[in-house]
Amino acid sequence: MPAAFAGIGLAVTPTFPSTVTVGQTGIPASLQILNGSTPPENTGNVTLNTINLVPACGTGTAVGPTGDCPVANADPGVLQISSTATGEAGTACAGKTFTVTVSDPATGQVTFTPIGGPVVLTPPGTMNSVCVIDFTFDVLKSPPNAASMPGPNSSQVIVLADVNATSNVTGLPSNPQNGTTPVVINKAQPSATTTATPTARVGGTISDTAHLVGATGPAPAPTGTLTFSLFNNAGCTGGPVFVSTVAVSGAGDYLSGPFAPTSPGTYSWVVAYSGDVNNAPFTSGCGDAGEVSTVAQAAPTITTTASAPVAAGGTISDSAVLAGGSNPTGTITFTVFGPNNPTCTGAPLGTSTVTAVGNGTYLSGPFTAAGAGTYNFVAVYSGDVNNASVTSACGAAGEAVTVTQALPTIVTTASAPVAAGGTISDSAVLAGGFAPTGTITFTVFGPNNPTCTGAPLGTSTVTVTGNGTYP
Repeated sequence: MPAAFAGIGLAVTPTFPSTVTVGQTGIPASLQILNGSTPPENTGNVTLNTINLVPACGTGTAVGPTGDCPVANADPGVLQISSTATGEAGTACAGKTFTVTVSDPATGQVTFTPIGGPVVLTPPGTMNSVCVIDFTFDVLKSPPNAASMPGPNSSQVIVLADVNATSNVTGLPSNPQNGTTPVVINKAQPSATTTATPTARVGGTISDTAHLVGATGPAPAPTGTLTFSLFNNAGCTGGPVFVSTVAVSGAGDYLSGPFAPTSPGTYSWVVAYSGDVNNAPFTSGCGDAGEVSTVAQAAPTITTTASAPVAAGGTISDSAVLAGGSNPTGTITFTVFGPNNPTCTGAPLGTSTVTAVGNGTYLSGPFTAAGAGTYNFVAVYSGDVNNASVTSACGAAGEAVTVTQALPTIVTTASAPVAAGGTISDSAVLAGGFAPTGTITFTVFGPNNPTCTGAPLGTSTVTVTGNGTYP
């Protein structure tokens, strides 16, 4: 409010924007001094001796002969006045340049000094009875000793101006003439762009990166914390499944900790900046661009190794190594095809199913190879809610077993010695065959033909119906 007094009456009016923001620079402001003297001084000129301004004070009451702010309420370094000011055209100080110097560092008070001589205000009501000084200022920080707190992210200071003058009528100096105006200072408003891991699988990890952008200088660099909250749904409902908080030390990139999702689905990130004394807090929106991570089932692999070659009638089996799953459950089914079925089509020779209880090695049951040839195995992991199914390829390396013919043995025993004219015979024990059929033919040579050459004495054929003794 401007003040006017009897005698040398000066109305001092600082004009500042009602609201400014930390970090703003080059903001226009002015200081008006009006000669409102009363008799007898209203008949003469008034010379301005000192023109002072306290940019940020926690009280509207001036103290001392210079109209300064009480030190306990002062906020030096909050608003920085430009180093020069200019008299406004059409006023008593038109064309004058003023230097602006700090006259009291404890309170931040500055003094406007006209270059080339003082400013003279003519009697009230005349054209040159008012001086308007134009200047700019920067907002360096929030005030620690604010006059009031209009909101959680703003505070109010009082701009305090005073002027001393001397009348050429009486030659006496005036008392300090004071004027004030309130200014609300908003905290700077940082922002952030965020980029979350776009896709992952169960068993992997996801994270979020926030690129924090602070207000440009002279606003102080942001401090405080960034908190990353992760929700396992698109609407960010319920409690977060993961929270990561990092300290902020200026603008730049900040990375959350890693999170290992245990189930597939859509995961949504929310980033909250705590704010500090000079910077307002903010929270990103659920589902903001770049803040969704899509998690798919884990993709396990299955590697199989069939058993070694055997003869017909032996048993064959398969071994499967399940790897890369996320605590996989379900089943592994082994199917064997053959003999000589390289495409694994048609009815299989048999199947064997085992329960999966994690990554590891699993064995099929044994299969009996009924005939010679090549047998192929196929292994299928069923998958579960967190793991995709996987099937080994028919004919994959290591998945074929060669089955050879069985190698039976035959052991013979001739009949006991007899006299000429008696009968002789032979007995054969067939062993080691796989359900052998066919015939056994006995041929007798002699007499006295140890090499069994030439025409035999006779032959005898019997039908084979399995391993055993045949006479």
